[in-house]
Amino acid sequence: MEQRIEKICTKCGRILQEDENFCSNCGTPAPQPQSAQSNQNQNVQPPEQKKSGFKMLLIILVVILGGAMLCCLFGDSEDTEPTEQVQVETEEPVESSALDLYETLRENSNISFYITKKATTFLKDHDGLFPVQSQEEIPADLVDTSITYKHIIKNDSKYGDKLMVLSNVEVSQIFEQSMGDGKYITQLNLTDENFDRYWVFYDGTLDNVFEDDYIDVVGLPLSSGFYENVMKGSTEVIVLAGAYVVPGNTLGSFTAPAPAATADTQPTVQRSGYLSLSEAETKNINLFLSNFSETDFMYFDRNDYMREDLILFAVRHNVLNTSKVVGFSKKEDGIKAEDLHKTVQKFFGISLDYPTLENAPETAYGIYYDNNQSMYYWDFTWTDNLQIDRVTNLETVQMNDNGEYVIDATIYSVPPELVGDGAYVNVWYRNAYDAEPVAKVSARIVPNGNFYVLRHYEITEWY
Repeated sequence: MEQRIEKICTKCGRILQEDENFCSNCGTPAPQPQSAQSNQNQNVQPPEQKKSGFKMLLIILVVILGGAMLCCLFGDSEDTEPTEQVQVETEEPVESSALDLYETLRENSNISFYITKKATTFLKDHDGLFPVQSQEEIPADLVDTSITYKHIIKNDSKYGDKLMVLSNVEVSQIFEQSMGDGKYITQLNLTDENFDRYWVFYDGTLDNVFEDDYIDVVGLPLSSGFYENVMKGSTEVIVLAGAYVVPGNTLGSFTAPAPAATADTQPTVQRSGYLSLSEAETKNINLFLSNFSETDFMYFDRNDYMREDLILFAVRHNVLNTSKVVGFSKKEDGIKAEDLHKTVQKFFGISLDYPTLENAPETAYGIYYDNNQSMYYWDFTWTDNLQIDRVTNLETVQMNDNGEYVIDATIYSVPPELVGDGAYVNVWYRNAYDAEPVAKVSARIVPNGNFYVLRHYEITEWY
């Protein structure tokens, strides 16, 4: 059989017809016929060239397909829904810390306040306390129940390293603020029995707390602050980061480990027939009775008293402790009858709400009632010399058949360096060397929630 010799273009590898002298593909002259051996060698080259072209085709296909896949994964077309791969690769939002949250609220709230250095450190160190779901989650050594409104108002920079407790405070306002992603901040405007105000930011919702409710609060004092009221004036508040909120008079006591007895401590006396009270209740009773000693109160009995004495006490108490309800002027100072009557009701359990205010008496001691204004007034010089310089220290306490605490106590004159510094409240645990005894007092009181009501008060001996 005659072997057919194929002509192949030496440039592009195209197989030529026998009668083709030039390649119709690239124009290269056709090769001259060769021997069979030469032809065999010639046949080796085309497969190699075809193989190389196939590699290029594969590379191109890989590039095209790879680009298409990238477009599918990362394309931003408005008509394209995010793929599952995109969702998987998206990072979860980072949870903000308590400090971050309260810094944000500070910058954006209508309440003007700052965060003290001590509060900043506390928020960093105890991030998980804001909030908690049970009192047991709050270490007792992080709580100071002696901190009050007037301490922080005097110098808020001293506070913020301990949580404070608000007992049975009234909810004047409450509202929830959406923070996005289903998160809320609850804001509470609170008023205590002294008409002092607090503003609490609570991270979350309080589904069972409403306006006019009474609640207990454990919170961190961030600083003093203020907001613009409806009268275009400023209302001063203590701003707190809320840690724990429960209905009023349901919060348990915080009991830290008792310190070792030293020469500077004065434990409560315990004798046969006498009660041994906790440190917290002892301090609360001393504080309650000190409200009377600091106003030079002399005598009261539930069945034998003068209304004028109660009004005198209420005026002096509010001048010393709740000055914001007192209107000061160049000639006369005054207080609304409503606020004065609340004070009397709180401490004595006696209502001075007369059948008609026209029957309200002009009182002694330079205080008189203005029926047209529903105000009690007095000469402004009358209270100029009032000082918080006398405190009461409980010595013994018994319980009588009427459920009253029967108390013997000593009134001390506090050194000037302690007045207004908060230490006067705690004189009960100090030795007598830093407070001079003034008089002995006998009293009967009854518990009323976290407060007390006076039934009897009498100076029995002067030093």
